[in-house]
Amino acid sequence: MSNAAFCTIVTRSHFKYAVALAASLQKYHPTLRLCVLIVDSGDDWKDLARHSIDLFRLDEIEVPDIDAMKIYFNAFELSNCLKPFFVAHLLRKGIQKVVYLDADILVVNEFDYLFEMLEQYAFVLSPHWLRPELVEHSDVSAREVADLGIYNGGMWGIRHVHCTMTALTWLMRFLPEFGFDDRQNGMFVDQKMLPLVAQLFSSQFRCIEHPGYNVGYWNLHERRITRIGNQYLVNDHPAIFFHLSGFRAEDPETFSLHSSWTFEKLPILREIVAEYVSHIPLEQVEHRYLYDYAGPLMLSPELRRHYFIHRTFANYPKVRLSRRVRRLVGSLLDRIPF
Repeated sequence: MSNAAFCTIVTRSHFKYAVALAASLQKYHPTLRLCVLIVDSGDDWKDLARHSIDLFRLDEIEVPDIDAMKIYFNAFELSNCLKPFFVAHLLRKGIQKVVYLDADILVVNEFDYLFEMLEQYAFVLSPHWLRPELVEHSDVSAREVADLGIYNGGMWGIRHVHCTMTALTWLMRFLPEFGFDDRQNGMFVDQKMLPLVAQLFSSQFRCIEHPGYNVGYWNLHERRITRIGNQYLVNDHPAIFFHLSGFRAEDPETFSLHSSWTFEKLPILREIVAEYVSHIPLEQVEHRYLYDYAGPLMLSPELRRHYFIHRTFANYPKVRLSRRVRRLVGSLLDRIPF
């Protein structure tokens, strides 16, 4: 597949997962590169170069309000908000088809079906569920899926046409404002915006229905995983990739922090995780996220939100004291019998 590329976005501390993603991709797409945007790359970014990986720094990408976004978004929020900016950057460089993948993914087959879809459609997304009759068996409730977003943000398929650039521009306009991980206020990074994109640009949008794509804890109830030799099958279809959301290399005995699925409950998960772990480079150095501080200030969630609203840290102590007083008064009033 010429003039195509995969991409992902990671912080420095999660670069090892991007290396693992690149290693599994190379087995099935040896001619394609993995473009990796390191959100908080430091002076050592050139030392991170790997075969089959093209590295990108944040200052190479056109993000108009990036200095403010580094402050008011946490690492998870910023990484997700940057997806349309990074994809658009790669398209402007002349790449015609871009597949964004989260770094916590193990590739086990070729993406030919997705690339074929991108011949006809400009924007392809992956749903959390495919089988309505099996919803009651899910590890994730219907309410939670509706709350998190009906499409999983861990995979985007993009073809470079005018409609796509318009859709990406729309996301680049709204994600810097609504890209928070704040489900109480109806926000969950890009996933809550993707259904809107699918509707507003429906003529060029398609939902992928191949069960072998984006197999994760949210759809294991409807995806029967088997293995014949070295090939994984999902519902008797070739498995393409497993999305190991919630897995951490530091705790390899836990399948996912977000799920009740365990190796005992579904033993084949242990084989999948073991293959993924085999691609993760051993790193002993801990990397602190560079944007957890603004000068001497440690950026708490409350301080980040204050900066988002006011674009300054001025008056933050007064605002914080006022909030504490209001909470205390409210608590006292609740105790008074009327």
